[in-house]
Amino acid sequence: MIKLIATDIDGTLVPEGTTSLHLRIIELVGELKKKGILFTAASGRQYDGIYRLFSEVIDDIFVISNNGAYVAQAGKELFEAVMNPQHVRKLVPYIRSLEGCSFTASTGTEGSFVEEGASEEFVDLLVNGYGNKVTLVPDVLEVSAPLIKVAVHRRAGIGPLTDQMSRRWNPYFRMLEAGTCWADFVDYAADKGKALAGIQNRLGIKREETMAFGDNLNDLGLLRQAGESYAIGGAREEVKAEAKYVADTLEHHGVIQVLERLL
Repeated sequence: MIKLIATDIDGTLVPEGTTSLHLRIIELVGELKKKGILFTAASGRQYDGIYRLFSEVIDDIFVISNNGAYVAQAGKELFEAVMNPQHVRKLVPYIRSLEGCSFTASTGTEGSFVEEGASEEFVDLLVNGYGNKVTLVPDVLEVSAPLIKVAVHRRAGIGPLTDQMSRRWNPYFRMLEAGTCWADFVDYAADKGKALAGIQNRLGIKREETMAFGDNLNDLGLLRQAGESYAIGGAREEVKAEAKYVADTLEHHGVIQVLERLL
C-alpha cells in the first residue's frame, strides 16, 4: 500500500520555469491525505518558489527544495545541507568566468542572491518563472547567510559544460543537471533521494510504500528511493531506464493520471 508520494516539479508537474501548476494537483493532495497518503514536492527550486506553488496546501505536504539541500514540513525546517564556505569561495570565481552563463546562490530561508549586473531576463526568470525570492547584491560571497546551492544557468544549454564542471568540482560538491539549462552545485549531504529517505525514516514508511515521479538526472536518487517509480513521458532516457514505469507526458498530465488511478 502506498503511503508516501514524492514528485519533481519542473518538467514533471509544470513546464520548466513556469508557475502553471494544474489545480487538480492541489485537489489531489487533499484527496490523498484523506486516504492517509502523504505528498512531497521535490525540486531544485528554492523553498519560497515551491511554497508559492503549493500555498493552499503547504501545511499538508513535505517540501524537498534546492535538490535536497533544504527540507521542510508546514514551514518548519527538518534538514539543511550547508556548502563549505572555503570551497564556495573558489567555485564562484570559476562560474563568473564561464561565458554565456548566469548564476544564483541560494540559502534555506532567505531566498536566493544574484549579483548586480545580471541580465534583467535572468532575474525575471527567477522571480516570475520560478517564483523565487531574489535579492541583488554586489558580491554573493559577502552574503552572511549560509549558502546551500549555487546554480548555473546557460540559456543555450548547460550540456556542453557539464563534463568540465563535473571533473573540476566533483571532489568538493555534488553537481546535478537540473533541466536543459541548469547545473546545481550542492553539498554531498544534499540529494533528493537522501531527503526522501529522511522523510521515510521520520514517518516509518518503507521504500515499497513510496511512489515517486521525475524526468531529469537530478531525480534519479528520488526514483531509486521509491518502490513504485515513474519517469514522466518525455523524460531523459537515463531516467526512463532507472524508473519502474513510464507515465504519460507532462502535456497529458501523466502524474495526475497515475494518482487518480491510485485513488
